[in-house]
Amino acid sequence: MKIGRILGIVAGILTVVGVFLPWISVKDFVGNVTDYSGIAFPLTFFGLMVLIFGLLGLIFVAIGKRGLCIAGLVMGIIAMVFALIIFALMATLLSVGAGSVFSMGIGLIISMVGSILLIVGCAIAFAQAGKAVPVQQFAPAPPPVQ
Repeated sequence: MKIGRILGIVAGILTVVGVFLPWISVKDFVGNVTDYSGIAFPLTFFGLMVLIFGLLGLIFVAIGKRGLCIAGLVMGIIAMVFALIIFALMATLLSVGAGSVFSMGIGLIISMVGSILLIVGCAIAFAQAGKAVPVQQFAPAPPPVQ
């Protein structure tokens, strides 16, 4: 197995595992901290999209065909976009002074790093995948000798 496929498989696993780790921590007025993973209620849509596209990217790069490597690259880009939306939301909340209430969890960072590595792994796997070999045309058989 080549390095691009290995990197893509590890990155897909990172992306999927990151969805189940805490993405956002919220502290209430009493001081209790609640962690929300990527598939918890406020983030369900975005977490499921990262999970689905990360899993599809993992499957596509594991198969290792050239066309599927490109499809895996696209799935990695889409997974990264959905994770970046939550990242931008967190950056906005932290910049307006809500940092004492909200904090970013490790799962969001792992999902983003995994999706970036999935993109890189799919690009390397595409470069390493063998090109399609054209079917060899044989000359027609000579007519039978009489």
